[in-house]
Amino acid sequence: MTKGFHALQEDAGIFQREEATVVLGVGKNMVEAIRYWLRATRLVHPRDLTPFQVGATILASDEGQDPYLETEGTLWLLHWLLASNTGLATGIYWFFHHFHQPEFTSAQLHTALQRFAAERGIKAASSTLKQDAALLPRLYSQSTDRRRGPLEDALDSPLALLGLMQSPSGAGGRTRCLAGDRPEIPYEILGYAVSELFAACGQTALPLMSLWHGNGVLPAPGAVFRLTESGLMAGLERLVAHYPYYLDLRDSAGLAQLYQVRPRLPLGFLLDYYQRLAPDPRTT
Repeated sequence: MTKGFHALQEDAGIFQREEATVVLGVGKNMVEAIRYWLRATRLVHPRDLTPFQVGATILASDEGQDPYLETEGTLWLLHWLLASNTGLATGIYWFFHHFHQPEFTSAQLHTALQRFAAERGIKAASSTLKQDAALLPRLYSQSTDRRRGPLEDALDSPLALLGLMQSPSGAGGRTRCLAGDRPEIPYEILGYAVSELFAACGQTALPLMSLWHGNGVLPAPGAVFRLTESGLMAGLERLVAHYPYYLDLRDSAGLAQLYQVRPRLPLGFLLDYYQRLAPDPRTT
């Protein structure tokens, strides 16, 4: 994605040109794949490929904070951007918001995805859905070998490092995707997610249950990050503790809600994350 983003900075129409394969140094199918993932992760505009601010903040060739996706927070953010994209990552959104089996086979995943597509009137060939069902575990789990454990040099997706899924090494086994507390998720990345939700709904309060499971309209951080209820609460408490002037947790008539005291752009949380990671110039 970094290579594609940098190419777009040099030439906004690169993906429509024949020489894209030469410029990017990849085959024609990979050119299309790079274009798709840039759009699906919401780093560029889905139609004209204009870079979004979040894409420039992470990947820009001159001032990008993490162009090589080296920090865990960047990966959690990319996962949020992808799994909350209902238009271009429908299968991934469906998995994290609608498929709740903690263990499953590829065949079970395919069947459930077919059912979802039929219910929503999504026209897709069975072979396409089967490929999508095979992609999901491959996207989020590390390659393994029974004798050597994780394969350090395997061509895994960067998102596999998040540990959201564990796939068997043998064919026909069951993949696991369990909810957890996940204290490793940076509070700023959770802040980015909830800030997007406040902006999308236009309200100043979000029920904690909708942040955990979703409300059928908006994506839910608890679902996307596969959090337990206690894990979501702990993450929100950390977030509120660091941003008391912007966010607050309150109980109103027995309903626990996250309140937006003052609006803040999602990008502000992301910049805070990278600033926190930056070395202190006084010690270097």
